[in-house]
Amino acid sequence: MTVGTLEHYESDGIAILPVFPNWSQFIVMLYFLGMTNISKFANFWQYSGIMVKIRDEISGEIFKGTSFSKPVTEVDRKKLNKGVGIIKQVLKKAGAKDDSIMLCDLPAPIPRQAAGLARSWTRISKQSFETFIACDASVMPAALGLPVVWTVAALGKRLAHRLGNVGAE
Repeated sequence: MTVGTLEHYESDGIAILPVFPNWSQFIVMLYFLGMTNISKFANFWQYSGIMVKIRDEISGEIFKGTSFSKPVTEVDRKKLNKGVGIIKQVLKKAGAKDDSIMLCDLPAPIPRQAAGLARSWTRISKQSFETFIACDASVMPAALGLPVVWTVAALGKRLAHRLGNVGAE
């Protein structure tokens, strides 16, 4: 995802990025598309991938334990569909035929902003905590719609530094 376009990011919250799956990722994608597509595996090296990332709505819920719910909202679906339309136009202008374009509507690999900290604070603050520390995408004021790994890693480093200096203060 080193190149792409943010042409539609400010106006629509859509980022278009290339993604080039290796053979194992491609076969998983074909599995989700249905076994009728398995014959395409022999030529996986001829395919190019383009991904839609959106600035999704802050929705969902984090449950006690390790589970959460992050549904695709109607607004999110409209953004995704618009992004897919843009990608199809790009591929067709590059010479792709309609029957060679595979749409893979996989579950989002990065659940962002399931329940932002500010939105969840009322419920969280009712718990009995001596200390509460959050260091993930929930501390963002809005969903970014772009990979958050560098931001979360930086927050983690900052938190680790501050925790390491707690006794030194």
